[in-house]
Amino acid sequence: LLVVALLCAGVASGDEAPADAKAKERAHVRRALYTLHTYTMRGSAVAVGPKLVATAGHCFYVNTNGGTFFGECALAGVEPDASPLEGHLIFLDSSDADAAFIRTTKHADVWLPMGAAKPGPAYVVASDGCHDIMISPPPSHFFTGWKPFPGSSGSPLIQDGKVVGVVRGTFHHSETGVYSVVKKE
Repeated sequence: LLVVALLCAGVASGDEAPADAKAKERAHVRRALYTLHTYTMRGSAVAVGPKLVATAGHCFYVNTNGGTFFGECALAGVEPDASPLEGHLIFLDSSDADAAFIRTTKHADVWLPMGAAKPGPAYVVASDGCHDIMISPPPSHFFTGWKPFPGSSGSPLIQDGKVVGVVRGTFHHSETGVYSVVKKE
């Protein structure tokens, strides 16, 4: 009877308790999170490849006298032991997609795979912590359960251990968040 109880608890098999596995995954994801500093603003970004970072496109966009500024950026790791990165913009879509990708000059310590978003539970990793959310069914790019704040643009939406989007903002200043797709399937 004791062995059965230990197996159910995962002790004898070496399995982690679900809460421990969730905390471990979220801590790993935070190691891939960066604070983004561009010419125009401060936001968040996530490493999605050894030398590739995803963020929200509007972090690089400013319209001054009809001109647009794109450019260099600095990335500071959210975790104290993360290596800082520098990079330059290689792709920007500040229209409806509002996504941007940055090529970094050196490898990120930790990076996460990208995936396609599905309706259902996910979580956002922002500078103020991890927040459980619900992703709305397509074709919308909405989520509920957490309200983005200034500086959270570019924070990753994580589902099944993959980056499925980045925070874009709120829908008409409501409690509904809007995200940008990073990968289409």
